[in-house]
Parts: sequence; C-alpha cells; structure tokens
Amino acid sequence: MKRAIALPLAMFISATGLSAVSARAADEPRHTFECDTPAGHFAYWERTVSGAEIEVSGKVTVNDLLTDKKWSPTIFVSLKAGSTKKGPFGLRVFAVMKTPEYLFLELLKVGGRDPIGLGMIPRTKEPVPFALRLDASGLLTVTVAGVDASTPLGDFKPEMLQLSCSTGDFEFTDVTVKEKSP
Repeated sequence: MKRAIALPLAMFISATGLSAVSARAADEPRHTFECDTPAGHFAYWERTVSGAEIEVSGKVTVNDLLTDKKWSPTIFVSLKAGSTKKGPFGLRVFAVMKTPEYLFLELLKVGGRDPIGLGMIPRTKEPVPFALRLDASGLLTVTVAGVDASTPLGDFKPEMLQLSCSTGDFEFTDVTVKEKSP
C-alpha cells in the first residue's frame, strides 16, 4: 500500500529548491506604456539596448483614434542608433480615419517602408501581439498579428528601443526585451 505524505507548502518548496522569487527572477521584466496623446501630438518611452541579438515582444491595444489634419493615429515599435541617427527600423501601425475599421502595418527598413503581409488587419478591441527580432547577422524580423516580414540592416548596432504613439490612445502591455551579447 502506498502512502501519500502531506508536506506543508513551505517545506515542499524548501525541499525541492523551488522558489516563487527565483522563478520570477529568471523572467524578463515586463513593461507597460499607456500612450494616450491628443490629436496632433506624440509621446514615447525609450530604453537603451546594446546586445548583438535583440528580441522585443509585447501587445498593443488601440483604445481610441483621434482626427487631425496632419497626423494619422500611429504607433511605432522601433530600434534606433543614437549618435549616427540610423533608424528607426521596426514596426509602424497606423489608421486612416476614412477607414477606421482597419489598421495598416508597415516594416520600417533601410530606404523606406514595406507593407507587412496584406498591409492591414481589422481593428478590434483585442490586444495585437508584436515582436521584433534582430539577429547577429543584422536581419530584422517583425511579426505583428501572426504575420512576418524581414529586412537586412547590415552592420546596424541599435542603441535605443522606442515605443511611441500619436493622435490616439494606445496601450503597450507585456513588453519584454531580451538581449544576447556576442
């Protein structure tokens, strides 16, 4: 006959070497940025980066789109080089107020922009997942709403990650940044 032994949780954790604190410490910090701007204005959040490989992931929710004569409601998730002014490279999501039921997706690359996938997705109240991955060879891959696009950036060495928005209310959640040195 087998016997089950009931240990207090603290003894189990201690005996197995597990700890809620150490399990959390291994996770990357998660960032949130409530980017709520009036029409024709912008806001941003920045963080330095320096790894040879960088992966940024998170979600963005479109809460409200505003109308301005010059500026479209837009978000950016981008990598920049500080002193050389290279970039931004990454993701641009924007709305056109004539068709506010869609969000338009662009890859920011050397020399311009390209549509990501079909170039648009339906606008919903649900968070839109995104990721940027820069590998050691200089290939930037952007994923948004499950669609990928890639571009070579050559010897680009980013110094800054920037989340930004304009002319609307957007919320970035669960943003993580992983860096790997050479």
